[in-house]
Amino acid sequence: MDACSAPPRFRVFCLCAEWCATCREFQPLFERVAARHGQVDFHWVDVETHGDWADALDIETFPTLAVFQDELVLHYGPTYPKELVYVRTLETLLALDAEAARAYVDQDPQRLAWQQAADVEALRGYGRQLAAG
Repeated sequence: MDACSAPPRFRVFCLCAEWCATCREFQPLFERVAARHGQVDFHWVDVETHGDWADALDIETFPTLAVFQDELVLHYGPTYPKELVYVRTLETLLALDAEAARAYVDQDPQRLAWQQAADVEALRGYGRQLAAG
């Protein structure tokens, strides 16, 4: 399979803080869902232990979920620790092929703005570091 026909790579980041009770409630669900989606890179990120790059993040509330398809950010915002909501959101996004994902982003000004946001760029950089090993 050549690079042009390779399936999209998905990354899911949960931005959290150890002191956040909601984050602690969400973590087991996040891990269960990650175990069911082996083709997706899931990352639980405690922003307080990643100050070298996490200071660039503009997080309004915890937990904050970021879903990337390759370099395209499909979702960036707070998430509820409710399994049905989280799973439905995630599976809807994971079902998008590259063309549908681009259309999904292009139809919403907020999603378009995420593509250029400094905090999203910090996450992209962190994702690249993880991929490089």
